[in-house]
Amino acid sequence: MKQSAMNEPNEYRTTSEKTVRQPNFELLRILCMLMVVSLHYLSKGGLLFSFQEDFTANTWIAYLLESFSVVAVNSFVLLTGFFMVNSVLRARKVLGLVAQILFYTLGISCILLFVGAVPEYGFYQFVNDILPVQMEHYWFMTAYVLLLLFTPILNQALKSMSEKNLREVLFGLLLFFSIPKTILPVSVTIDQKGYDVIWFLIVYLIGAYIRLYGIKLFKDRKRSVTLYFGATILIFGRTLLYGFVFRMTGRFEDQVQEAFQYNHFLNLFAAIAFFYIFYYFKVKNKTIQKMILSLSPYVLGVYLLHEQLQVRYLWTSWFGVEKMAESPLFIPHYIGTLIFLFLAGVIVEWFRQMVFNFVGKTPFLRSLQR
Repeated sequence: MKQSAMNEPNEYRTTSEKTVRQPNFELLRILCMLMVVSLHYLSKGGLLFSFQEDFTANTWIAYLLESFSVVAVNSFVLLTGFFMVNSVLRARKVLGLVAQILFYTLGISCILLFVGAVPEYGFYQFVNDILPVQMEHYWFMTAYVLLLLFTPILNQALKSMSEKNLREVLFGLLLFFSIPKTILPVSVTIDQKGYDVIWFLIVYLIGAYIRLYGIKLFKDRKRSVTLYFGATILIFGRTLLYGFVFRMTGRFEDQVQEAFQYNHFLNLFAAIAFFYIFYYFKVKNKTIQKMILSLSPYVLGVYLLHEQLQVRYLWTSWFGVEKMAESPLFIPHYIGTLIFLFLAGVIVEWFRQMVFNFVGKTPFLRSLQR
């Protein structure tokens, strides 16, 4: 039987017209974005040394931070499924999201060209900026926009399915796209590592299942915290195990960082546990509630800013991330860089929304919206 809204904690209820933004889930959204920046700091900054290189103390810390952060993407898509299963997709939402992406792809390229920070900018780069979804300028946004377009079909299908039917479908999908790569020490040919819309569709359905039926294994916050930390340690341990086997034998190179991939079952399990931590979490302080709700509308800008194609491989050099592999200042630098990039993204996104709101109020655009 589907869970009634009356049986949900007050923090998760929705109105008949729109989902009420709740501090606990908005805090989850903020933390997911910080985790995404963390993943890029560690990987693009070159701190995840190959196991054929000598590890430093910072390398161990970097792999541990990576293990705790890899839940970010799956958690964000779970949020989408949890809330949108009871929502109606409007064309304006998708068009607005594409316009938001274009602001960053075109805007940043124009600024970098103006200041001479981009030595070469040809036709291919222009097409990549003007068609960011089709060209996978941001792989996440391509998969996410396609996911949104599929949500009306998914939601209609969910309405006609029983809990048992949905469980069977999810098991079948996981049997193809997650479980084999998790248990077999070989690569699966159809594996896209979770960087595609198919995986997002699966995670969306899991988020919808959580909203409609719940998962009894995650019965309270304490157990969810335990399962999240347990899964994270397993991800870390599995990575080290395969890494040292590769170091000694030269085999299983492709499997070393496999648990960091989004469709690995340990990654998915940890993300579900992480989601449930915030499902049960209550933000009681009114000041913190206001702060969270003030920041959360701008967090997507953090991703769109620092992952813009012309910027994504430059900012690690600007901040000197590569120098942190053996530095005693690694942790302070890591924290400071994450905070700086997060605040920079929030400020730019705030500015973008101000501009779009102003332009949207012009008589011409208002006439188009009627």
